[in-house]
Amino acid sequence: MCLKELPALPVGQEVSVVAFIMARSRRRLKQGGVMLTLFLSDETGFAEAIFYPAVYRRLLYCLKEKVIFLMGKTSEDGDSLIVHQALPLALLPKKQEKKTCALK
Repeated sequence: MCLKELPALPVGQEVSVVAFIMARSRRRLKQGGVMLTLFLSDETGFAEAIFYPAVYRRLLYCLKEKVIFLMGKTSEDGDSLIVHQALPLALLPKKQEKKTCALK
C-alpha cells in the first residue's frame, strides 16, 4: 500500500507499507515508557508511524534502518499508522515486497 492511500481507509484497517524514515521523535511518558513517532515518506506522500512503548521496545533492533516495512492499523487522524510489526527490508520475503509501492 502507498502512503497516499492511508487517509481514504477506515479507522482500524490493517495495512502494510514500505517507506523511508525521514525523522524520528521519542517522547517519554509519565508512566516511564518511551513512545516513538517516525515521520515517513514514499514516492506518493507522507505519514506518521506511532510505536507505543511495548512495541517500541520489542522492535527497537530494526528501527535503525532508513527504509522499513511496517504493519499496523490506521489511526483516527487518517495519516498515521499505529504500528504492531516492523521489519528491515533485508529480512522481507520477496512476495511481501511486491505488494507495496515501488521505491526508487
